[in-house]
Amino acid sequence: MSPLTFRERPASDEPQGLLVLHHGRGADEHDLLSLADTLDPDRRLHVATPRAPLTLPGWPGYHWYAVLGGFSMGSVMSYALGLGSDRPVPAGILAFSGFVPTVEGWQPDLAGREGRRAFIAHGRRDAVIGVELARSARDLLVAGGLEVEYHESDAAHHIDPAQLPAAAGWLDGTLPRSEGAAAS
Repeated sequence: MSPLTFRERPASDEPQGLLVLHHGRGADEHDLLSLADTLDPDRRLHVATPRAPLTLPGWPGYHWYAVLGGFSMGSVMSYALGLGSDRPVPAGILAFSGFVPTVEGWQPDLAGREGRRAFIAHGRRDAVIGVELARSARDLLVAGGLEVEYHESDAAHHIDPAQLPAAAGWLDGTLPRSEGAAAS
């Protein structure tokens, strides 16, 4: 296996955590790095954007796994990593236009994740991954006791810029405050 290729945006001081942004199918490690300052304007987090390890003949860019997907494949990866029974429980899951994977032999593990936070944003005009999959993810996570902030817009299959302020606010509220730090 080749070494991990990634881009990063460091925190302004001692990082309060790590935000990993997974790109979608056909993109690379540069695709989401520009969201770092939008989502985390106070630069509290170290942000990393890894390049997926796979390439597919006839397809541009890189891929996380060989199934139907699109830009939102990174959200699917985040759900899989954040809800896997053999994975550490993250502070939250940020999912733009994605879905909780349905793979034989894998089930989301919601036990012990009660009160954890999730942000889901999806466009009702998404012709690649229908909004009903985002609604199903929301319902599954809420039933599992997670605190879900859910947003729909008239967007197609892309990150709706109108959702970025809400995502940034959610991320800020998800991060623990350091001692003596004032809430903004």
